[in-house]
Amino acid sequence: MIIAIDESNKGTTIGDLVVSGILIDDITEQMSFKYSKTPIKDSKKLSRKQRELAFPEIIRLAYDTKMVFIKPSEMEEENLNKLEAMAVAEIVSHFVERVGAGTITAVYIDNYEISKEHFFKRLKELTPELCGIPESKWVVEHKADENYLCVGAASIVSRVMSDMQHDRYRHVFGDYGSGCASDAKTKKFIRDRIDDLPRIVRKSWGNVRRIKEESMRRFE
Repeated sequence: MIIAIDESNKGTTIGDLVVSGILIDDITEQMSFKYSKTPIKDSKKLSRKQRELAFPEIIRLAYDTKMVFIKPSEMEEENLNKLEAMAVAEIVSHFVERVGAGTITAVYIDNYEISKEHFFKRLKELTPELCGIPESKWVVEHKADENYLCVGAASIVSRVMSDMQHDRYRHVFGDYGSGCASDAKTKKFIRDRIDDLPRIVRKSWGNVRRIKEESMRRFE
């Protein structure tokens, strides 16, 4: 069995960071994903419609899935990479409980740290035995979502879940655009609520602080 993990919504100022893992068998990764009628690859290279078509196919083919949502309030209290490491540990532990560490032949992860060494250092602080899976079975690479179909599939799961959350939030809080720092609509949403930011905003992020500073200077 193979574990693949990737995240979505890391660079935005609004919403949770979604970390998703899928558990699949080797044949599924090699054959079913490769020859699926619906493209399964890095979510950034697919349209929203393509991602939403691929999502149920991935869920159907996977033996199990696990999603972890890291809320903006958690990001206020803890280092983001540590939170991601905690999510990875939670996901891998979940799958190990389902099928046993001995059945896992590989763990593929799109590396969110600056190096593989940093990744393992932080993860081993949380789980010294790496959830019972030898380090030699971990494939931790930058751009793994581009290089491995299984990680691309995990990225689709994360992105679809993130898109669904943004849809719900826009319905409740109003249209804030994409949630990205460069989006003029997102900036206006934050600026208009700067004195009472809703819980969905990552208040401690640099671009949010800059908007607050700009707003304060207008009244000086």
